[in-house]
Amino acid sequence: MLSYALLYHVALLLKAQSKITIRAHALLITLDTPNYCFKASMHKSHSYIYVDSPQHAMYAKTPFNLALEKYASNATILDAFLENDDRILKIALECAHSYKKTRAFLQLEFTGKHSNAILLDARGCVLEALRFVGAQQSYRPVIKAQPLIPLHKPPFVRPPLEPLLESELLDALQNLHERASAQVLERQKRALKHQWAKREQLLQTRLASLPSAPQLLEDSTQQRAHARLMLTHLHRLDPALIYAKELHLEGERILLPPRARSLSDAIDKLFKMAKKSQQRAAHIALQVENIRSKIAFLQAKLAFLEHARLEDLPLLHTKPTRRANQHAHLEHFEIEGVRVLIGRNQKENREILKMARARDIWAHVQDQPGAHMVIFSHPNTPSQSVLHKACTLLAKLTHPNPSAQALKVRIDHTQKKHVRLASLAGAQVFYTHFNTITITI
Repeated sequence: MLSYALLYHVALLLKAQSKITIRAHALLITLDTPNYCFKASMHKSHSYIYVDSPQHAMYAKTPFNLALEKYASNATILDAFLENDDRILKIALECAHSYKKTRAFLQLEFTGKHSNAILLDARGCVLEALRFVGAQQSYRPVIKAQPLIPLHKPPFVRPPLEPLLESELLDALQNLHERASAQVLERQKRALKHQWAKREQLLQTRLASLPSAPQLLEDSTQQRAHARLMLTHLHRLDPALIYAKELHLEGERILLPPRARSLSDAIDKLFKMAKKSQQRAAHIALQVENIRSKIAFLQAKLAFLEHARLEDLPLLHTKPTRRANQHAHLEHFEIEGVRVLIGRNQKENREILKMARARDIWAHVQDQPGAHMVIFSHPNTPSQSVLHKACTLLAKLTHPNPSAQALKVRIDHTQKKHVRLASLAGAQVFYTHFNTITITI
């Protein structure tokens, strides 16, 4: 938890900076100054501030970011202090435009479950906020264009604070960030493990419930024999027997198909059931292979998760697709806003290849059968960052248990228009005009 003393010294350090640019990405507020890049995590469960290395990033054009662009782009820091003797960091900003200067306040409230980031105008009215709060939810509502009343002052007097060296402050913030990150990582890992273990159990149950091919062939033979036996005796059977659950003919016990309207209809259904059982027997091996490949893919994700860092977790989150429901069964990922699909078996490899457009990027581990990947970036070329992260994900899922030594995985990638299926049935492909990227795992 961020202490009042640490936040007080952060305010002093911020006040010593000349300029600042502030942007928001989800629940992370970036405060970029010439000397330091502060990051304020505004999650309700763990709000705190730390210092990070500057990173180039694309920020969404949200109303909050558009307001920050107007009032907090290369702005002058007029003051930085703690409001109301509480863990509320208030930064006074002045931003010069072509025709006038605008003044505003950014208020970062590190108050546990009520943590918030609020942008105020010079009069103290709310311009934008990370979270708006209605009058029914709190005694201190956060409503656009309405004045923001102060929070209740703590009922105690703060003792004098000991001076803190800048290096000690930075170390304390780093330790706080590491502890908070470790807690978030453990919590998210636990949630993903539970989710994937439950899915694996369902697949294992489904696999165990599948009949064997010999059993299906035996059922098919028996159903066909029963149908022929009924057909032989149909002329002397009482039509009212259709209401019975079973017949006994020539020592054979024949179970009548449900919802049969007549004995003739029952015979027809038995013949159809025999044909269906024979077809299932022919394809049961492929069905078993598909389920086993999904189980293996889940186990690979679990192995990846064991050694994953916090920045790796967004790669492992399966994103729901906006496409039609017929593609919801595929493994969807999102990397820097780009959709990525990975096939877990031959059927899915063919499916995602058929879904891809001409300039989407297809990738596959070199000289090794396995998962295909498509980066849906058409008509644009994905950035090197997206390509490297996607290939890293593919490499780690293909080799979930690498040896103690570093393993170099070579991945070929090319545009989908240069990829052709080798046959109508399998997923083997021919591809040209490809490049190779080496991933070390």
